[in-house]
Amino acid sequence: MLTVAAIVLIFIGLILFPLPVPVGIFFIIGGVALLISVNPKAQKIVRSLRKRHPWINELLHKATLKSPAFLRKILIKTEFKRRSRLNLQQSNAKN
Repeated sequence: MLTVAAIVLIFIGLILFPLPVPVGIFFIIGGVALLISVNPKAQKIVRSLRKRHPWINELLHKATLKSPAFLRKILIKTEFKRRSRLNLQQSNAKN
């Protein structure tokens, strides 16, 4: 049910976005935040976007630092853990 509400918010935001006062962006952000919080597949998609595109990861990281607590929790769910070179070397040594 919440997934449908999130999609409706995103759709309304896309309709309102071209208006002179871009209130649609708030609907889009709210819809995406709601979708990420209730849908594990959406979290996985955002996580893979962050992994493939460093600029998206940097933008969301900055947003995480400046967000209110409820939004920060949602954005933290989409962070990916990078394997350090040391971990990679250890895993290669085991093989």
